Amino acid sequence: MKKSAFLLLSVFLFSAVFFFTSCDKPPIIGGNIIEAKDVTSFSPENLEKIDKVKAFIFYFDEYELKEIASCKFEKNGFTLTLPEDVPEKYLYGFGDTESTGIKVNPANAKLAPIQIIACDKSGNNIGYFFFSSENYFNATEYPTYGTSFWYLDRRVTIKGKHIDEFSTKYDCSLKKGWNILYSKLEQDGFTVSSSKPSGVNFKWCFMGGYLLASKKDSCPLITHEQILSMMPSF
Repeated sequence: MKKSAFLLLSVFLFSAVFFFTSCDKPPIIGGNIIEAKDVTSFSPENLEKIDKVKAFIFYFDEYELKEIASCKFEKNGFTLTLPEDVPEKYLYGFGDTESTGIKVNPANAKLAPIQIIACDKSGNNIGYFFFSSENYFNATEYPTYGTSFWYLDRRVTIKGKHIDEFSTKYDCSLKKGWNILYSKLEQDGFTVSSSKPSGVNFKWCFMGGYLLASKKDSCPLITHEQILSMMPSF
């Protein structure tokens, strides 16, 4: 099967957790600021280990995660200020998507997704944060909702539906700069939208023990196999 550079990043941003607190405000404020309050965890004691919160971009040329922003973790929350612009070298195209039923307009638009990672006082990566619906990990209850954060170098629309072993439908109108994408998971597939679903309460949670190697400078590495595993099959 063909692997496109078009990422459905919401697939990997979630892991098991069973208790959340409420968060009705949108996570992106002021265009490039991500605010998280009342962060919880399946293991609450893990929250005490967090010192800093860092945002990383996937840098495909070196198969690395590059840090672009950081802040302190305080009072079970954080306010992360992302750069207003992302350097060209960290951006990449969507690849050939029209043959799969997905239309990106303009086709030459470029993106950079991020992951939000927690570090301890020694600078070690100890886990990551995600923003999803309360029932995301209930295997018997559908639909559930997750999110991902993307930077776009221009305004872009992503429309269409691809059906393989798993159906993936896109209905996104994204602005230049930072955007949040909402993914709706049903038994037969995903729907990814730029519009927040009504009546759904999203929550911030920390998941410890994310499987990324670390260099001595505490910059997490991501392997080529991990990158491919994050891409949907078109």
